[in-house]
Amino acid sequence: MRLDDTIAAIATPLQPSGLGVIRVSGKQAVPLVGHLFKSGTEKLEKTESHKLVHGWIHDDEKLIDRVLVVVMRSPRSYTTEDVVEIQCHGSPFIMRRILDLVLRQGARLAETGEFTQRAFLHGRIDLTQAEAVLDLVHASSELGSALAVQQLQGKLYNAIEEVKKQVVATASLIEASIEFPEEDVEFVHRDECLRQIEQACADLEKLLVHADQGLRVREGFSVALIGKPNVGKSSLLNRLLRDQRAIVTTVPGTTRDYIEESIQIKGIAFRLTDTA
Repeated sequence: MRLDDTIAAIATPLQPSGLGVIRVSGKQAVPLVGHLFKSGTEKLEKTESHKLVHGWIHDDEKLIDRVLVVVMRSPRSYTTEDVVEIQCHGSPFIMRRILDLVLRQGARLAETGEFTQRAFLHGRIDLTQAEAVLDLVHASSELGSALAVQQLQGKLYNAIEEVKKQVVATASLIEASIEFPEEDVEFVHRDECLRQIEQACADLEKLLVHADQGLRVREGFSVALIGKPNVGKSSLLNRLLRDQRAIVTTVPGTTRDYIEESIQIKGIAFRLTDTA
């Protein structure tokens, strides 16, 4: 995978909507999009960073769509490269057509997650933040999204760095004692060294416990309502959903197929299954 070329991709879902976004990143992002963009006010190459410009995307003399374009100049962008985002109408046909024009100008179709990969490789985000981006995209509950935001802000990274500093500091003192045994200096007390190692282990164990809890919150819980016929499984499902999702009668065996529904309880996602 190359990092010196210019990549492009559709950044919004391919379904009819009010707005669609095509993202372009790389050294040639601005002149490449500038060749396709016409504005009555200014040329894209001279536009200041982070300013929306109104105009048209065109294919030679044929107008394709009225758009807003924003230039985010390096290093003040997600990938730290020059980034251009084209905000067009959210027609899948229009978005594909504009993307095709961008690719014809010399950009390469971005691979899945490549914008975030470039942000990581260029030092914009660390690995924990890169994972948080994916968690936030797939968040299905209020608590799950909140945890992803905290990780994106660097909370997990800072916690790991604190443990790392403890380990490195202790290791440095131990190495000094080994390398310079003839020096009449006691670099570290054994009890203090053990205390620091135990503290680092305790901090790591706490992180692991939180990691397991975080995994359950992000993925949610699958709950099956199981019981004998006509004992109230469907009634319980409806009560939890606060909706008449399942048919309830006094006749045993009314529910013959599985019924699945999603619900949030105190910010946590649950997938409920009403069994026959």
